[in-house]
Amino acid sequence: MSPSTITPPPFALGALLRGEAGTMAAWIRGWTAGRTWRQVAVIALGGGAFGAAMGAWRAPEQAAFAAVKLPLVLLGTAVGNALINGMLAPLLGLNLGLRGAFASVLMSFALAAAILGAFSPLMAFLVWNLPPLLPGAAVNLAAHSVMLLTWVAVIALAGVMSNLRLLQLLRHLGGGPGPARRILFAWLSVNLLLGAQLSWILRPFIGTPRSPSSFSAPTPSTATFSSPSSTPPTNSEPPPPNCSRSRNPARPPVGKAFEHEYDPGTRHSEPRTSHQEQSPAHESIHHQPTPAPARLRLRVPAW
Repeated sequence: MSPSTITPPPFALGALLRGEAGTMAAWIRGWTAGRTWRQVAVIALGGGAFGAAMGAWRAPEQAAFAAVKLPLVLLGTAVGNALINGMLAPLLGLNLGLRGAFASVLMSFALAAAILGAFSPLMAFLVWNLPPLLPGAAVNLAAHSVMLLTWVAVIALAGVMSNLRLLQLLRHLGGGPGPARRILFAWLSVNLLLGAQLSWILRPFIGTPRSPSSFSAPTPSTATFSSPSSTPPTNSEPPPPNCSRSRNPARPPVGKAFEHEYDPGTRHSEPRTSHQEQSPAHESIHHQPTPAPARLRLRVPAW
């Protein structure tokens, strides 16, 4: 029987979790639409369960929003980088076409989503034992930081495990140790850039104690994840009143900085503009000489 007539084994989640490189390579060579849709279903279920556990701490509606957005980030990253991943594989030493590269990345994302889905009951139990996320409480800020670190650690663990299985798959496909590492590093780089930007656009997944529940930010695409703030903050508070005891009611021109100097020969300290623009009346009022204070002179003997 020729290799082309061998029917690949059906999709099994156990084989995917065990990282059976031979079975996964057979799935890539014998690509079918049904197997691809099963992997998409694993991403939707696993990523959705973990996203719901993330958003449940903020509010029930935030749990529904995060359950939709996390699978969208995974699927959008795999689809958006399919072309460049398929181009990078032959350039770096592995004859893997566009469909093979997309299937490889999709399987790694399905494995990561399955791991995240397995952690979702544990995360939901952790959320259930925490105080509610209410604005203004100091304990909520500390718990919010701890939960963020916990979720990042779980996502990092799922990513490391899935990429190790992907490296084994690339080696089995004929890339060898060197090309497999180069291809994995290139795929990780482009997937990180697109995934981070999609996550920034679809934020928030959890929210903060001071922010309401929402599907997306008010201005989701005004900046990138590397430069989150492009507009300086505005201060709506009125400026403090002029507390100086100047006898001149006129104020210096707007936009000119003025210095507050103390002259021992005058009665009060007077604000002066940086360009010393003062009227003659102002000079006559505020620069009237006053009697010099008595000085105590000490006679120091010469040694």
